Amino acid sequence: MEAKVLNFTDAMKLAQILGKYIDTESIKDMTVLDFSLDVFSQMDVDDIIKLSQLLLSDGDLEKMQPNEVIASCTDIMIQNGIIELLGAYKQIGFG
Repeated sequence: MEAKVLNFTDAMKLAQILGKYIDTESIKDMTVLDFSLDVFSQMDVDDIIKLSQLLLSDGDLEKMQPNEVIASCTDIMIQNGIIELLGAYKQIGFG
């Protein structure tokens, strides 16, 4: 599966969802596994669904098991520079 590159609107939606769960200072030294466990264990189901719909195509999402959804979403968030995105989101004044 190829990483979905988000447009500005979708990136801001992603930052809005994740901004509730991620403190950019505390995650800088986390491993990818720790980051994933920390974020997804805090998220409510509605936000996980919104996040996966933003990051994954419907065709991919239908074929995946829950653990694959989490792993794929984590990879795509990292490839889209989630820490930098959240920093910019907060600097703009949204978060």
